[in-house]
Amino acid sequence: LIRLLTNGRMFAYEDFTRRAFGIGGLPFEAAVPLFGYDARTHEAIARAPGSFEQTVAGLGNVRRLRRPGQGVEIRVILTRIQMRWLEGLLGFILRELAWTDRLVLLFEELEGKNAAEAAAMTKDDIYGLLGVPVGPRRFKCALLCLHTLKNALHKAAGEPVQGWVETVGEE
Repeated sequence: LIRLLTNGRMFAYEDFTRRAFGIGGLPFEAAVPLFGYDARTHEAIARAPGSFEQTVAGLGNVRRLRRPGQGVEIRVILTRIQMRWLEGLLGFILRELAWTDRLVLLFEELEGKNAAEAAAMTKDDIYGLLGVPVGPRRFKCALLCLHTLKNALHKAAGEPVQGWVETVGEE
């Protein structure tokens, strides 16, 4: 698989999109981040005026011009700022971009940490990174990343994977 990581803005130019997906071959995928559900929220993080409009227009071109077997992934990088409008962003994705192949939620906090530092992370660390209250109906969604991270570290060390209570500490 060839995966192109891009802000998606150049896809607003139809000729560019046609050429990019033409040389991409199969299997090929474009991974495009979205930071907000409108120009104000997206550009508060992207810091590029007009970037929301270009990205959305580009995704529209990708939808029309991609070939079967060529995928589109939307990436949402979870930060404290972005958590304030996550519900609106997810709603936008469901309304306007449901045709895409995958939605990936990413935390930037692990970058630069070694395995021991990552393994030492707790549910309170995750709650702190989210920066918003997490109720009893949403805690499993919020802590799934921690459960996955800890089991990935166990597997990498040749250890058996663990259950939810062992990795996260609550049911």
